[in-house]
Order: sequence, then structure tokens, then C-alpha cells
Amino acid sequence: EKAEPFQTLIMGIKDQNLTGKVYLSGPGASDEKLRESLGQALAKTGSGVRLSTSMDEYDAMWDVAWHNTKMTSGLQAFSFTKPYFPRGKAMVQVLDSLAQHSWVPTAGPNFGGPISDKASADWPCIIFGKDDGRYTPNALFMAVKDQNVPGKLCVAGPPDEVAKLKDPLLQALQRKCGASVTCDFDEYDTNQDWDAVFQNTSV
Repeated sequence: EKAEPFQTLIMGIKDQNLTGKVYLSGPGASDEKLRESLGQALAKTGSGVRLSTSMDEYDAMWDVAWHNTKMTSGLQAFSFTKPYFPRGKAMVQVLDSLAQHSWVPTAGPNFGGPISDKASADWPCIIFGKDDGRYTPNALFMAVKDQNVPGKLCVAGPPDEVAKLKDPLLQALQRKCGASVTCDFDEYDTNQDWDAVFQNTSV
């Protein structure tokens, strides 16, 4: 029996840009139902989100692009908020929308690097592969914030699953990082973007 060829779908996130954008290239990019599902998820991230299939000179290497998206905290000039930190619930909505169409993440390369001694350019991507039914359609997303005082581990995902995870994860973090680890939101990482935030971690 001939094996099915492995299919790859790639997503690019361009928040380090005047207009936030999410790109998609690969066999799923032409799927109208997938576009609709992903578009609904992205519409929740910002105002005026729109799909573009007529690519401009900056988007020409991609199949489709959504403009005016906001997948991270953004630039955050003159603020103590960490710039370009992911928004967990937005990421979960995007991952779940693709999982509805059997596309699951397989890798997360990051392109870019330093452009001066004070700045860098980073273009995160997510590689998706076709699921054969082995994986759950619900994503659990974690982000480590060690470049911060206090250190944090932020979690977003299915609320029931996160609720079950809180106590055992808190205990594990306290064993590794100390008794000062707590599970609390603050003004920088709120329940608008996350389902749980563990403070005073060192991951």
C-alpha cells in the first residue's frame, strides 16, 4: 500500500511590524472552511482584522495573510510590560481552529536575530502536519517568562484541563523553584490572556 505523502502547513506571525499579520502557506491555505475557522479566531485578537489573498510586495512569499492581528503584547514602549510576549488564549484559539481541520503543530522555528547591539528582529513560525486522529483537537499552550522579575510560567488551554493541572503543577514548581511560587494573575499577565500564571518560577 502506497503511503500518503506528508503534508506541511506553515504559519508566520508578524507582530514586530506596524500592521500585525498572520500568514499561511501550504495545502490547507486554499481550504475555504479552514480560512473561515482561522479568520474567526484571529478576529478576536484585534479590531479590523481582514483576510488578504491579493498579496502585496511584503507578503508575496505567502499564500494568504490576515492583517491587523495582535498575537503578542506588541512593542510596549515606555512600559514595564515585556514586548512581543505571546497572548496565550489567542494562541489557543488559533491552534484549536486549525486542529478542527486536522492540522496539528509539529515544530516552532524562529527566524531573525540581532540587527544591532540594542535590537533584534524575530519572526516566529509554526509548522503544522496532518493529524491521523491520534491527537486531541484542544491545545494547551505554555510560555516561559524568565527574562522578567519575577519569573513566570503562563498557561492557556481548555479551562477544565487547566483547572486540573493547577495544583500538581504548582507543587512541582514549588519543589524545583522554592516555596515562594504562587499561582496568581497580575497587571501584566491577566486572565484576559491566560488561564493560569505561576509567579516566582525559574524554568
